[in-house]
Amino acid sequence: MEHTQRHRYHAKEGVPVRAALEGEVVEIINDTIKGITITVAHSGNLKTQYSNLSTDEMVELGDIVTKGQIISGVGRSASNKLEEGPLLHFQVIRDGKMIDPQKFLVSNP
Repeated sequence: MEHTQRHRYHAKEGVPVRAALEGEVVEIINDTIKGITITVAHSGNLKTQYSNLSTDEMVELGDIVTKGQIISGVGRSASNKLEEGPLLHFQVIRDGKMIDPQKFLVSNP
């Protein structure tokens, strides 16, 4: 059985969401499925994606973020997750395939 490669982390609304690695903000979207989503591209054909965020106003497309930099907050922007309360969806993608994101999580600096 394959392990799910998207993780949900429940937290209080507004808790800071930090970049897992240094990289460039390559996408900022807001849709009803994922809510506010920020995608950061890193070296080694790696991308991290943070969804169901509280704001898209802390970074802009093309910004270079550092590891541990606050890029948003935990939110409730995904309409299909309202009943679950505030949470962060976190994905790591390498060469177009989702990989286990656990080893990329950043603790508070």
